[in-house]
Amino acid sequence: MKKVLYILIAGIFASSAIIAQTSVQASIKPLAGIDSNVVVISLNPTATVTTRVSGISLTLGIPVLQAGAVQPVLTIINTANTSISYPDAQFVGIQTIGGVDHYVYDFQGSGSVTSPADDRTYTTGTDNEIVRVRLVGGPSKTANIKLLSFPDFGTSGNSLFGLSFNGTDVANPTDPFYSIPSVSLAANSASSVSIVTTTGLVPLPVKFQDFNVIRNKNKALLNWSVAEEGSNTDRYEVLRSTNGIDFTSIATIKAYNNGRSSNIYNFTQENLSAIITKGVIYFRIKQIDRDGKFVYTDIKNLRLSTKQILVAVYPNPIKQNTTLTFDLVENSRVIYSITDAAGKMIETNQVQGFKGSNIKTLNLGKYAAGTYTLKVQAGDDITTLPIVKGTN
Repeated sequence: MKKVLYILIAGIFASSAIIAQTSVQASIKPLAGIDSNVVVISLNPTATVTTRVSGISLTLGIPVLQAGAVQPVLTIINTANTSISYPDAQFVGIQTIGGVDHYVYDFQGSGSVTSPADDRTYTTGTDNEIVRVRLVGGPSKTANIKLLSFPDFGTSGNSLFGLSFNGTDVANPTDPFYSIPSVSLAANSASSVSIVTTTGLVPLPVKFQDFNVIRNKNKALLNWSVAEEGSNTDRYEVLRSTNGIDFTSIATIKAYNNGRSSNIYNFTQENLSAIITKGVIYFRIKQIDRDGKFVYTDIKNLRLSTKQILVAVYPNPIKQNTTLTFDLVENSRVIYSITDAAGKMIETNQVQGFKGSNIKTLNLGKYAAGTYTLKVQAGDDITTLPIVKGTN
C-alpha cells in the first residue's frame, strides 16, 4: 500500500511540474458545414498534459459594420468540456481595433481544481476545442471575428486571455493566440461567419479607470477618470441615448493636455425631464485621439422610473429583426411573449436578466404583417407594448 501511495504522489508531482512548464495559446475558427453562425475556440499547449481547466477568460470582437442589421447576442455552447461552467457572454462596449469599431464581448468559465473526474488530455500541436459560441442575430455577411487580449484589462472590464490548469496560470502572456492555417477567406466564403482571426495585445488610446453617472434631482452628474493620457489625446465626447442603441453626441470636452497621464473629467446633464419623463437615459464617453483613433467607455444609465423592469423595442415597425432592451433594478428571470391580434400566444421565451441594461434580438420574419402585443415580465412587474410587423 505504501508503494502504491508513493507512485500516486509521484505522479501528481510530475503532472504539476508539467503544468508549471506549460504555456497555452488559443485560436478561433468557424464551425464550417454545420452551423455558419457558430465559432469554435481551441487551445494549443506547448506540451501534452492531462489536467482540468479551473478558469478561462475570453474576449471576442465583431466588426460593427460586418455584424448585420442588429447587434449580435452571444450564447455559449459547452459540448467539448462540460465540467466548465460559463455564464452568459457579456457585451462590454464598442472598441476601436485597427481603426475599425468592434462589438466587444467577454465570457469567463470556471471549473474544478480538485476533481480528477474533470481531467482531459490537451495535446500539443492540435486544436483542442474548449468551447463554441453562437452568434444570434448576425452577422449577415463575411465577418472578421477576433479573439482579443487587452493590456491592463481594457477600458470596459474586458480582459487579457486567461487560462488556468488545476489552479496554475498557463496562458501565454506575450503571444496569446495562434493561427489555424486551414481557415481562410477562400475556403469559407460560403459561410456567413466566413473568416475568423486572432488579435494579440491591443493598444488603447487611453485607459478609462472609472466612469460614473449619478442623478441629482433633475440633473445627471457624469464623471470619468483616465490614465495613460498623452499629447495625442484630443477630446472626449459625451454621448446620450434613450434606447441604449442609438447615441447622439451632446457635448465635447477638450483633453487637459496638462502633462499628467491621469486626469478626472466632469459633465452635468441639465433638465432630465425635458429629455424623457419616464424610462431610462443612457450615457457613454467617446475618447478621440488627434490621429482619429477612438475608444468608448461602457454604457451607464439613469432610471427615471421605480418600476422593476423598463422595456423598449427598436426598430418598431419591424421588417424582420428587432432589438428588445430591458433594464432591471436587480438580477431576475425575465419572461417575454408575443400575442397576435386574435389573442393567441405565438411565441414565448424565458431568459436570465441581469441588473442594468439587457439586450435580446427578436426575429419576426416568419410572422405575417400586422399588429402584435409584446409582454415582458420580471417578478410581479409586467410591461406590455404593441409591435407592428411590416412586410419583409
